[in-house]
Amino acid sequence: MIRRANNLMCESLDTGGRADPVGFFCECGDADCFEQVWLTPEAYDAARTDAAWSALASGHEPVDDDAAA
Repeated sequence: MIRRANNLMCESLDTGGRADPVGFFCECGDADCFEQVWLTPEAYDAARTDAAWSALASGHEPVDDDAAA
């Protein structure tokens, strides 16, 4: 759900060469995490080309989908 929110936020931005970073939500999966991951929209889009990539705050771990099943 957080990833979807990040994707929608990035899509809604008028990126037009925007160089300043945006605070995306950390995608660590901890329901109590409200950390921000600061990236430019262009960097976020580029990172999203890797399906395994997650926007993670420093020291946070990606969601283990196998553990959730």
